[in-house]
Amino acid sequence: MSSLTLIQTVPISSSANDALLTPEDLPCTSSFLLFSAPAFQNSFLSLDGNKECFILSKRLYNKVNNHRNIKAKITVSYDNLNNRYDAIKNNLKKTVMSVIGQLKIGKKNTPHIIASDIEWNYARTNSKVSNISSEGKQKLKQDFDTLLESIEEKYAAMNSLNKRQRINLRSNSRSNILKQIAMTMNLMNTVAQIKNSVSLTQELVEKSTNQEVTKK
Repeated sequence: MSSLTLIQTVPISSSANDALLTPEDLPCTSSFLLFSAPAFQNSFLSLDGNKECFILSKRLYNKVNNHRNIKAKITVSYDNLNNRYDAIKNNLKKTVMSVIGQLKIGKKNTPHIIASDIEWNYARTNSKVSNISSEGKQKLKQDFDTLLESIEEKYAAMNSLNKRQRINLRSNSRSNILKQIAMTMNLMNTVAQIKNSVSLTQELVEKSTNQEVTKK
């Protein structure tokens, strides 16, 4: 089982140069601190005021000094308001917990996370995988590769379809604009022709009137 853990630095400042820092001087970190690990066996406790706690435990690797299998235990406490986390108690043995919250170092140098959110995933056992033959593992790999290729092809086809739809939409929009422009031009030409016809008619009427007046 492998997991990813985010380790963030905590700034420490002191006004006195000769001051001796204690764990109580450590400030709370920001609300974004993530720790993922299996729960320590039989560590669940129910406290007063709808509060509960358990311990997460795993082995770490320090690449600075190349130390391996460093045992790490962190106590996690949380408010179980409205029975939100009732399922935790019965699932600690078979889950990997992911806790987000504030880090606090206790008086006995015990790291403690005051959780703001807890999630868990059921741990998968590899017993079935370990019993598969090399031919079976190769077939699983081929099936997985085939599945990935199928997914990629489907997304590629989807993207191609969306692109064609966008092109058709732009083409239809441009065609509609051109049609509207043509209709507007035809309307303007028709109006101009009507105006010219009206003006010509008025000129003919005026000429006819003038001729009748001259004869009289």
